[in-house]
Amino acid sequence: PNPLNFNYFLTMSENTNVSDATGNKTANPLNGIAHIKLSINNIIVTISDTDGNVVAWKTPGTLGFKGARKSTAIAASATGEAAARKALEFGIQCVAVRIKGKANDDACADAVMDGIRNAGMEIGSVSHPGRL
Repeated sequence: PNPLNFNYFLTMSENTNVSDATGNKTANPLNGIAHIKLSINNIIVTISDTDGNVVAWKTPGTLGFKGARKSTAIAASATGEAAARKALEFGIQCVAVRIKGKANDDACADAVMDGIRNAGMEIGSVSHPGRL
């Protein structure tokens, strides 16, 4: 199996035998999916577990960026880092990245991924269907 394959990453085992303070078994997903939606005017970063349940989401507008500043690389980096920090609180430690939107703007997509890495999260694989 190739660990760089997106489907292989999603089928990797998750740590479901974690005990909480009361000793009950709780699910603590280690892997997730970072969905990055790029548009001309905005960036949306959503991090979900491998089942598709949303754990955290951020946009540049929620961080205080307004107007044309929302689609800059600085806003993208800050958004990726904020979403990753929120997901880390829920136990997501490694994500597969799915990029959707304007394929010609790789700077913002790379900035979001840099922000995710800066927050301390690992990136397992990247899927960008719009890129040739």
